[in-house]
Amino acid sequence: MERVRTIAAILAPAILLGALYLGVAWLVGRQLPSQASVAGVHIGGMTPQAATDRLAGKLSNLGEQEIVIDLPGRTVRTKAVTLGLAPDLPATLAQETGLSFDPRQVWHRLTGGGPIPLRSSLDAGRAVAALADDVAAVDQPVVQPQITLTSGTVEVVRPGPGRHVDVAATLAAVQADWPQTRHVQAVVQTEEPQVSPESFDEAVEQVAKPAVAGPLNVVLGRRDNPLTVAQFAPTLRMVAADATMQLRVDTPTLAAVLREHVPALEVAPVDADVRLASGRPQVVPDQPGRSLDEGATAERVRSALSARDGDPPSRRAGIVTDEQAAAITTADATQWGVQHELASVELPAAVADLPDPGAQIANVTTGADTIAGPAGRLLRPGESLSLVQLIGDPTGRYPDAPEPTVAGPAWRPGGGLSQLASALYAAGWQAGVDLGPRRAHDIYLPDYPLGLDATYSWPDADVTLTNPGPGALLVGARVSGQQVQVELWGRRDTAVQEQIGPRRDVLEPTPQGSSDPWSCVEQPLAAPGFAVQVRRDVVRGRTAAPAHVEEIRYEPLHPIRCDGAPPTP
Repeated sequence: MERVRTIAAILAPAILLGALYLGVAWLVGRQLPSQASVAGVHIGGMTPQAATDRLAGKLSNLGEQEIVIDLPGRTVRTKAVTLGLAPDLPATLAQETGLSFDPRQVWHRLTGGGPIPLRSSLDAGRAVAALADDVAAVDQPVVQPQITLTSGTVEVVRPGPGRHVDVAATLAAVQADWPQTRHVQAVVQTEEPQVSPESFDEAVEQVAKPAVAGPLNVVLGRRDNPLTVAQFAPTLRMVAADATMQLRVDTPTLAAVLREHVPALEVAPVDADVRLASGRPQVVPDQPGRSLDEGATAERVRSALSARDGDPPSRRAGIVTDEQAAAITTADATQWGVQHELASVELPAAVADLPDPGAQIANVTTGADTIAGPAGRLLRPGESLSLVQLIGDPTGRYPDAPEPTVAGPAWRPGGGLSQLASALYAAGWQAGVDLGPRRAHDIYLPDYPLGLDATYSWPDADVTLTNPGPGALLVGARVSGQQVQVELWGRRDTAVQEQIGPRRDVLEPTPQGSSDPWSCVEQPLAAPGFAVQVRRDVVRGRTAAPAHVEEIRYEPLHPIRCDGAPPTP
């Protein structure tokens, strides 16, 4: 109990003093200190409301005061009211009224206070609008350097600094000490160009003018190729970098100029090939191509047009090229393994007993040249040979027929292409390549391979060979003497077993007679009709292909004999 009394005795004075301090703080915050004044107007001892009324009356003319703002090259004279500048009385009086427990503030008020700084408000939108015309007249955009060479002459825009009135900072300066200070210096920011005028002038004389002072010689191998200023100037650019103007060469534009004015600048690579020479396949080596290294050449041109160590530009630049490998190299063509004769079929170029053997031989010769030519036709893995696509419509009876893939000489009426079609089909059969559908002859003639003959008639009677790979296939076709020969060359990785069955259901030809001498036409040819089955089994590597089995039916050809001769007209 004694301890409680001791604590109470200690705390009681502190509590009393605290309450007294709060009361004094509240009391001095109800009215202004005795010595308070604003802008020379005495308001000591007044309540905030009374002070507001007094100041409103005494300071009503502040809005008409002149404000002077110094801008570069001109002075703006305006009124405070024009800028939307006015006393902010509540904010001003709040500095010395209201409850505050800060001992310094309480003591200041108890001792009478003193002058109170006048707070102001500013209508920023109104002020900016009032100064807009003057600011616009003073502001200057920075002039960045420009040097243009594309016309072949030096065209320049000399750099210059820019300036910008910081309106917000200027208005803040006006408001900060108003109304005591009514003359302020505008806040102006300057912007320097990327390149100083001195450095710019030096670049014009030492870089730009020498670059277009004469022709440029570009060298490809040992050949000089002069370019006039008008030709190469459109590729030049002057850019600001590292506080100076530097010469650049536009790479795509230069590449286009070089491709236009430098003969044989780029050469396409030529793939390796396999062709027939002296009756055997030979690998024709690939030929690498050449392409322009655009970036490296542009740098050489820039260097050739630039002065160095006080010496004038050399005006001579070597063209940089890259070697372009062929898509099919000599090694690729060699690896195809086109070395072995896989099939060789020889047939008469003109079928006996058919009309116009000369036309037959001519057409077979033209067809052989069309599908193979003297060097043969190479089929890469997966590629096909189609007579319909290569030869087209030799009769000219189909005006809507597409143009053949290979344009050949004119065809002669009289047939012959069936001999080529039969030889090509029989060779593909023997070699074990993939064969498309074919149409056999209706009548068997001994000059055709039994069961493997084929007709050709655009567009629906075709012979198609497809190389199954993995190596290449070389097709040779030629007419020698009275024979048409088709050869297939490739790699020996396919085993072929073929069977030509016996003739079945044979129908012997029966002579036919006619007693009408006006319509009868002698037909001495005769051929039996029969059926025959052909079968081929192919093993490529270790993979057996599905058996190819066909049933071929030939109709009999009956000779026709006339009993009476046609009368003489």
